[in-house]
Amino acid sequence: MSLQDILKEILSQAHTEVEGVKKSLEAEKNQLKKAADADLSQAVDQVKARGKEAAISVQTKMEDMARKENKKVELQTRRAVIDKALLALIDHFGSLSEDHYADFFKKASSDLGSEKGVFSVPENRKSVAEKNAPSGCEVRFDKNVKSGFVFTSERFTVDNTFENLVMSEFRSPLEIYFTQKLNLA
Repeated sequence: MSLQDILKEILSQAHTEVEGVKKSLEAEKNQLKKAADADLSQAVDQVKARGKEAAISVQTKMEDMARKENKKVELQTRRAVIDKALLALIDHFGSLSEDHYADFFKKASSDLGSEKGVFSVPENRKSVAEKNAPSGCEVRFDKNVKSGFVFTSERFTVDNTFENLVMSEFRSPLEIYFTQKLNLA
């Protein structure tokens, strides 16, 4: 299955989930509106004696509070959907074929230049990394590295784990991409 197909599948699943969440949010919004209307009605009855202006002020505040609460829930849901899509992408990268992992490893390690150091890799990627590591570099299995690799030299450390690349370095553009593709804007 190609990366494009996996992205389409992730987007399709996320889109379905987004639709369900939107329906859920609409129901919750209606409940909040009904509760706010009931509270508002009671508040209006109590303040009628104080004047029409005070009643309108209370209604406006209640509507603002309901709107803010609805927006907060919507943003939390959007964040959860995007995080789920990012985690699915990390899982996909973690299950790359040996050839694709080798391509990634070669490209990412070539960016290090002639620096000598140690590549920390997942156990299932050690043999591929050993075949493709620059000469003079060591490759070690590290149980803390779940995908990608971490390169350590005397001068610096480069975290090229898929978790770091997706959740830190490329998170912003990926969030924008998923927001657009899942119609979350």
